Amino acid sequence: MTYVSARDAVKEHGMGWMEPKDYEAMTDLGMKYLAKEGDQRPDITKMMTNRFVGDRKVSPTEWQQMQGNAQEFRPYLT
Repeated sequence: MTYVSARDAVKEHGMGWMEPKDYEAMTDLGMKYLAKEGDQRPDITKMMTNRFVGDRKVSPTEWQQMQGNAQEFRPYLT
């Protein structure tokens, strides 16, 4: 939930939506810290999509509440 409330893109596109560059960054971290030598980096376009998300959008009041609830965790996300 902290990721969700830290991203304005979610406010615009709806719950569950992620920037494609964030998919890339997550994959980079996985490859750096979890992959074994010789593992091939997956093609992001074949494994992640925003096609099934975005149906649930939050109201301005809900957005403000999400922002407040996540405030203490912001130093860990930025």
